[in-house]
Amino acid sequence: MDEKSKTNYKNGSLLYVGSMFIGLGIGMYYGEIATGVLIGMGIGFIAMGIITIVNGNKKSNN
Repeated sequence: MDEKSKTNYKNGSLLYVGSMFIGLGIGMYYGEIATGVLIGMGIGFIAMGIITIVNGNKKSNN
């Protein structure tokens, strides 16, 4: 894995974890912790996919 791929993976991972914690916080607020975490994880996975696609397109255009 080259250095740019590692950086993209790290950025996507940070988005995933951040989304999960936001979902956790919202779930705690509404009293539905598991639901909040699952929604946060889903949003995080989607965000990671978008980052991967966007960065993959940039890499192939250079």
